[in-house]
Amino acid sequence: MERKLLSFLGIARKAGKLCLGQDVAVESIRSGNAALLVLSNDISGKSGAKIRRVAEEFAIPILQIPAGMDQLERMLGKRAGILAVTDAGFAKRILELARESGIFQDETSEEEISTRKQGEEHAI
Repeated sequence: MERKLLSFLGIARKAGKLCLGQDVAVESIRSGNAALLVLSNDISGKSGAKIRRVAEEFAIPILQIPAGMDQLERMLGKRAGILAVTDAGFAKRILELARESGIFQDETSEEEISTRKQGEEHAI
């Protein structure tokens, strides 16, 4: 199942629905374009704390996956430990795959997850 999740992240990247790196992810969250934040299991404590604060401030769900930056680089073509998913449909499917594989245990339903776009909230 983990492999399906990583493969789907690759599909999101190819579709242009994934922002890679802390600065781009923060901008995506603040501009209301992020639907989900995905973190590798080996990001630094400082980077992790900063991006988590921003995501929580904007009510963006956070998924920490059991894959490191090296593994993500092989799947995505770029080394990054912080990913912002910018499409609600992709975010919903990533969370479904994470739940199926036991990675994501949050009881929040996909319908409750929202993104802010142009000042409005849109449920997934």
